Amino acid sequence: MEAIGNIAVLKTLGNFGVIGLIVFLWWHDQRKMERQAESHQKDLSVILNKYDDDMAEMRQMYRNNASLCKDYSEISKDFKDLIILNTQAMTRLSDVMGDVKERIQ
Repeated sequence: MEAIGNIAVLKTLGNFGVIGLIVFLWWHDQRKMERQAESHQKDLSVILNKYDDDMAEMRQMYRNNASLCKDYSEISKDFKDLIILNTQAMTRLSDVMGDVKERIQ
């Protein structure tokens, strides 16, 4: 369909000679460049949307990792407290056992 339009334009501009041919070629080239620019814009839009999605996913992963670090820190504090309490209990038990051993002898 576009070829028929181009032929009609070319015939009309043919009456103007070389200048008509130059104008037609310029017009045709401009249309081609506009189509390429539109195609490029669509491709760029798809790429940028994908990039935005990927960055949102990375931000969420960062938040998840930060949350895991906080949770791990809390667990390690609790574990540290448990170790300290067990060490104190074992020290007391050792002292009591030492006292009992002295009394027996």
